[in-house]
Amino acid sequence: MVNKEKFVKEFIYEYRKLYISLKEAIDNVYNSDQNVYNEFKKHKVNINDFSKILLGQIVFLYFLQQKGWLGVPQDKFWGEGDRNFLRSLFNKYSWQGKNFFNDCLKILFYNTLNNPRLDQADTSYSSDFDCRIPFLNGGLFEPINNYDWKHTNILLPNRLFSNKNETNNKDIVDGILDVFDRYNFIV
Repeated sequence: MVNKEKFVKEFIYEYRKLYISLKEAIDNVYNSDQNVYNEFKKHKVNINDFSKILLGQIVFLYFLQQKGWLGVPQDKFWGEGDRNFLRSLFNKYSWQGKNFFNDCLKILFYNTLNNPRLDQADTSYSSDFDCRIPFLNGGLFEPINNYDWKHTNILLPNRLFSNKNETNNKDIVDGILDVFDRYNFIV
């Protein structure tokens, strides 16, 4: 039997480490890129909040992909999507030499999950990802403080999401996707 308390403590410990790594990476971008600095200042984007929201968005997507609601082929039903959707996207975008957050996640969050796509027959189809992805009303996937996400390149390193860093276990990597891949997100 799984010790739930130990499991929860382990997850919280890992989540905190991910938050700190993410916040440091966003701090680095903020301090080194004048455009990001200006946009965040203009829209009063708090780096702590940005980091918390981004991790929360990714956790929620893990729940959705577990249910098969992401990456659903156009001719399939909800529940028949890619249960490794985020990992599949990461592999595709990193293999193509693209920035996972800037070139993929921002579009997924702000142009797909946050966009009702009413101009097409299948309102769940995303031409950006060539699959069905639900529109999620409620604000979780709105750009924080309405910052101009289309013209603000936030180039977080891909290794933040997946990497080959060894941890104390010697066989586990410590990127955001690497850690979340180890958990089963169900309600």
